[in-house]
Amino acid sequence: MTISNILADTSRVWIYQSNQAFSAAQAQEIQLKIKAFCKSWVSHSNQLKADGALVHNRFVVLSVDESQAGASGCSIDKSVHFIKGIEQTFGVNMFDRMLFAYQNQNVWA
Repeated sequence: MTISNILADTSRVWIYQSNQAFSAAQAQEIQLKIKAFCKSWVSHSNQLKADGALVHNRFVVLSVDESQAGASGCSIDKSVHFIKGIEQTFGVNMFDRMLFAYQNQNVWA
């Protein structure tokens, strides 16, 4: 899935990079978790028009189309908690801001 598939012009976007690539089986499980989270994501009891994807088996991208309802501090905290759950479940680090990724011959590292 590409990022452009989940973005609207009025989207707010968060991108979390894993310190390692996920296996195909892990990626499938994470994608299901992302879809379930986005479906249940609310802000002050308002359903968010949210979507997300695991991109290149390394990046969790979450987006909220704020034309319907904006993401609040509490709803953003829920997304951070969700990402921390992925960290714990899969033994990865998704909050290391010193990481960078690059593509070399169609492989992300």
